[in-house]
Amino acid sequence: MKKTILYILLLITGSNLNSQQNSCYSGIFINHGCTSFCLDNDGYAVFGANYDNVKDHYDGLVIVNKRNVSKSFAQYDSPGQHVSWISKYGSVSFNFIASQTSWTGMNESGLVIYSMRLEEGSKGPEPDTRSWILVNFWLQYMLDNCSDIGEVIASDSTMRIYSSGRIPHYLVSDRYGNCATIEFIDRKMVTHSEGFLPVKVLANTSYDRSISGWDSILMLRKKGEPVHNRDGSSLGRFTRAADRITMYQQTDTETAINIAFDILKEVSGQTNWSIVFDTKNLQIHFKTIINSEKGMIDFKRLDFSCKTPVKMIDINENISGDITDKLLDYSFNYHFNHAVSAANKYDLEMSTEELVKYIRSVEGMPCLEIK
Repeated sequence: MKKTILYILLLITGSNLNSQQNSCYSGIFINHGCTSFCLDNDGYAVFGANYDNVKDHYDGLVIVNKRNVSKSFAQYDSPGQHVSWISKYGSVSFNFIASQTSWTGMNESGLVIYSMRLEEGSKGPEPDTRSWILVNFWLQYMLDNCSDIGEVIASDSTMRIYSSGRIPHYLVSDRYGNCATIEFIDRKMVTHSEGFLPVKVLANTSYDRSISGWDSILMLRKKGEPVHNRDGSSLGRFTRAADRITMYQQTDTETAINIAFDILKEVSGQTNWSIVFDTKNLQIHFKTIINSEKGMIDFKRLDFSCKTPVKMIDINENISGDITDKLLDYSFNYHFNHAVSAANKYDLEMSTEELVKYIRSVEGMPCLEIK
């Protein structure tokens, strides 16, 4: 039986979908890639991320996720108990197709997570006694439940990530300036943080291979040999970002944000979204290939309680500046129409009925907030 809704939800996993499109994470057919980094700025992180993709694949939906919402998703192929949870933190997430299948985001504690395709490919752990979570919901789970990178890493002791195909890798930072890479190599979580993270950059190659390649380039430079690193390969983008970050000096927040956008431009391919997260002031700055004017969302003026409607907006909406008050009240039609349009551009097999069922199931997740 065709699992059409699963095709939609597995978009970020890199599974073998019936599509020939390129993506920074899908692993189907790759021409372009993505890059992310953390700037250390006086005890907090300024986090930059590019979503690079082919022409006309720029759709995105920004969602304000509420705290105290009970979440559980249908089980698919993996044995054991699927993880269910109640969101502890509110967050703002960026989604390609539909709510809860987040590509990146930040929560109200200042935790930021960015996902991208891992060129080498990776698979999740073998079934064991831990509860499991489908890879599509792993990132949103972390935004819902974790305040820092230590809690994200510690989650591996009690839950395992699952996918029928590839698993992306992740760059994570928190409000205190800590940063970590998270990968699933040989079916185990592999992390780099603190003293094991010589530069806070991640592209589409495993962190160990990226650092090895960068070290080789540094050695060639010391010998005075020419090095060409302007191509769009993962190592080329990693090297350019690493070079900039190692030269970075702490400054005021506004300048740091502008520098982050400059670095994103330097490592840009066919960039559809560029996003900078300010973890000190809890603000998200972004621009897109459709709307080059920067928009900003300010967490201080968001209501993460269930007392008000969920907010959402198309990432390419023609507005700029502080757009916090211009976010729209949630509507089924807005959510559904975006999902259908985006899914069609990715040539995903789907049925309208199953897409409606998924969106209605998200809408029906109960809020357990004490009134």
